[in-house]
Amino acid sequence: MPLVAVPNNLDEADLESGIYIDLDDEPNRYLLSYYQDFAQDIAVRQDKQVQLNSETLAKTIIPEHLRTSIKEISVQLLRNAVVHGIEAPAARQLEGKPIVGIIDIEIKNEGQDFIIIPQDDGQGIDYDSIRHKLVAMNRYSVEQASNLNRTDLLKQLFSSGFSTKDDADEDGGCGVGLDIIKA
Repeated sequence: MPLVAVPNNLDEADLESGIYIDLDDEPNRYLLSYYQDFAQDIAVRQDKQVQLNSETLAKTIIPEHLRTSIKEISVQLLRNAVVHGIEAPAARQLEGKPIVGIIDIEIKNEGQDFIIIPQDDGQGIDYDSIRHKLVAMNRYSVEQASNLNRTDLLKQLFSSGFSTKDDADEDGGCGVGLDIIKA
């Protein structure tokens, strides 16, 4: 049986006459493109500019049974980076940053575990904002919130119904997202 090598497009292959061998070195290159488009769509709605990079996403082989979970988690992390992390272009300029925010998402295959590492060059986590929101939501008194350490505050980001965003829109502020990742 002859071999059929198809580097880019299955539609051009005659799979009945041979064995298909995917010569593409990046098994998830379409996934990277999907995430880049997704990040751009959110950025446009949020009046921000972003560039998504990943050196590992297109090269990491993700087993079929984990693809949906990894995609859902990655989508939430990307959404969070654009909505909460990356500043508007004017704010970035005031900080001396390029107007285009950079987001990196890396995936590591550690045997039985997959590690998703999101990073952005945005404003970072505003711990005081978390404290104020906890008080505004009547979850803590002012005194209790002021006594929370950074670890305790970070845990709040993963609690159901919590968001530091004042107004909800289709991209964030509903308090649904990081709690899904935790689950």
